[in-house]
Amino acid sequence: MDEHGRCVEWNDAMQKLSGLKREQAIEQMLLGEVFTVHSFGCQVKDQDTLTKLRILLNTIIAGQNADKVVFGFFDREHKYVEALVSANRRTDSQGRITGVLCFLHVASPELQHAMEVQKVTEQAAANTLTKLAYIRTEMRNPLSGIKCLQNMMKSSDLSKEQRQLLRTSELCGDQLAKIIDDTDIEGIEESYREMKSDEFNLGEALEVVMNQVMILSRERQVRIIYDLPSEVLSMFLITHPAPGIREELIREMFYYNHNVSREGLGLYISQKLVKIMNGTVQYLREAEKASFIILLEFPFADKS
Repeated sequence: MDEHGRCVEWNDAMQKLSGLKREQAIEQMLLGEVFTVHSFGCQVKDQDTLTKLRILLNTIIAGQNADKVVFGFFDREHKYVEALVSANRRTDSQGRITGVLCFLHVASPELQHAMEVQKVTEQAAANTLTKLAYIRTEMRNPLSGIKCLQNMMKSSDLSKEQRQLLRTSELCGDQLAKIIDDTDIEGIEESYREMKSDEFNLGEALEVVMNQVMILSRERQVRIIYDLPSEVLSMFLITHPAPGIREELIREMFYYNHNVSREGLGLYISQKLVKIMNGTVQYLREAEKASFIILLEFPFADKS
């Protein structure tokens, strides 16, 4: 294609692929006459396809690099052809851009099958996101009801112990609200998630964690010991009897794969969150016990 968008070359491979003769393509506008939404030339599915191609070609003409584009059209026998388009600059002896060289990479049967599998996978992922969006919406209503009751209880005459329980309930609700609103899993996986900083009480935070796992621990008859030292530490130990967590889960905690288990995914995201907070996670096996060792740095709140 020249700098004006006219087709200047149409080789034998393109004639065979499209069914369009060379003399029918040369000197025609590549977009709009050769590839078109109308019945003449090689018809594309819709205007969006032409727009994607136009963006690709204009990017190259402007002297920039562009990614490959998946491109589909109907040949002269009305058979649908799907290909991958890549483009490079055409330049003269002075380096001036005079047009674009386009290459169509037609998928082999194996690649076509892989592309179909990818489409099915992407559609399944989109359906999952739709379901998650619905679940999030439905969870917000009862959560709002809980918060309303909490606000009403604040105005009641509560004892010190009851107010502490109410505070723990509020913190659990706040955490649930953050989980509902948080959809940036990719940001967590890539460790570029921006964290929000706020003042918090470490003892209260640990109390919330304990309350969240208490019911499950009782069901599984697992005893949880909560020992908070008087001084603030930045190392957390989660210790359990040997042999500990199976090796496969520990691998999933550090190395993500598409077949990851539900427990492994939870460990992986937790490990990534610690990393985003400039912390580290280790898993240590000993003769009689195994431990998660979590190191974090927390700045002290300025009370002056």
